[in-house]
Amino acid sequence: MKVLHLGWSVWNEGQQLSTARPESRWSYYWQGRRTGQMPFAGTGKAAMDVLKEYVFEEVRRSDFKAAPSRQRCLFAFPPQVLREDEAVATLESMALVRSPTVQAFWKKGVWKVLMELELAGGAVHIGDSKLLDCSHLTVEQIETEAGKYWRGEGNTDELLYEGPFRVTRMVKSFEPQVLAPR
Repeated sequence: MKVLHLGWSVWNEGQQLSTARPESRWSYYWQGRRTGQMPFAGTGKAAMDVLKEYVFEEVRRSDFKAAPSRQRCLFAFPPQVLREDEAVATLESMALVRSPTVQAFWKKGVWKVLMELELAGGAVHIGDSKLLDCSHLTVEQIETEAGKYWRGEGNTDELLYEGPFRVTRMVKSFEPQVLAPR
């Protein structure tokens, strides 16, 4: 299966790799959490994000053991969800977003290269990223959303993968301009 992945250029075309462990730079969400490099508006949102990810991981461990862990996986777009030209247009428009969080991602080097990967037999999960919006939910409600996510209910816009893969092609590199505040 070939997928599109947004990352930074630490991989070369044709390179064979295996999904890294949580402490590696490939799991950039959790690496950012551990190093304090993830920008957030306040501690309340950061705490809710950590709680949400914890609950989702506990539901996965309990009821969906074969699914890849969000703490160790590579995130990608399923091929049926996002065409290459759409991905390029989306990234180009993101470079112009004035949100401090989006601008910080660009400055930190995350999401600078769109690459095509060939997955080679690891664990795959395709889920609905909208189910991750749990900022105003109770823990019980987050558990319900996590169950829906791991069952694959809803949209299929996010692919999690844990296993070996090969970089088949570098689609496009991005050097977005950082916009001055208005």
